[in-house]
Amino acid sequence: MNNPDVYPRRTVLPEQMDQPGVSEDALRHALAGLRRINRISLATRRILSSMRQFTDAEASVLDIACGDGDMLMALAREAARRRQKLRCTGLDAHPDIIRIASANAAKHLPDAEFICADALSTSLPDCDFALSTLFLHHLRQEEAVVLLQKMCASARYAVIIDDLLRSVPGYVLAVAGTRLLSRSSIVHSDGPLSVRNAFTLPEVRRLLRDAGIEHYHLRRCWPERFHLVIPC
Repeated sequence: MNNPDVYPRRTVLPEQMDQPGVSEDALRHALAGLRRINRISLATRRILSSMRQFTDAEASVLDIACGDGDMLMALAREAARRRQKLRCTGLDAHPDIIRIASANAAKHLPDAEFICADALSTSLPDCDFALSTLFLHHLRQEEAVVLLQKMCASARYAVIIDDLLRSVPGYVLAVAGTRLLSRSSIVHSDGPLSVRNAFTLPEVRRLLRDAGIEHYHLRRCWPERFHLVIPC
């Protein structure tokens, strides 16, 4: 292996949260754990900073595989503090998760829209920014290429992706962090598995090449994640 920091081969194993039959209570518990983990990752700050490179005026955001809507709500809160209004749409294929997100947004982001649909098999709505966090690693290589192409076709300003890197330090952080920040058995199982399913930076660059995307900004960031911005 050229770099001892990464696993030699990517896995694409199904995660518990993606399986049918998971109870809504178990999903809520797992999503709460993921919410705490995402806050520590500083992904919200990175994403909003990238968005503001293109505009600080009112903008529409499409969050693909939006989960419980926490990322959209966090972005909207932070943008409001900076006097920017975001029009938020979340899309997720899991109907129970969309119900959870809609209920959460009713209290904190009532103007948000949530759509139950598979991003790979449906037309994505037009938006200023197409966003994805912690979703790309769920996909096979050919699916990831399709998603990148569809997000680029949907967005006016930019596509922004924040996701895990496959590495030994990332795996160790996932094992320790999921147990420290969540009591959910789903999170304990899915967190380390997500790292094994994740891409490396060279693999992300290969996805971009296969998707026909030449201009982008890609960097490694805390905690063993990558941040990708594709100007449209």
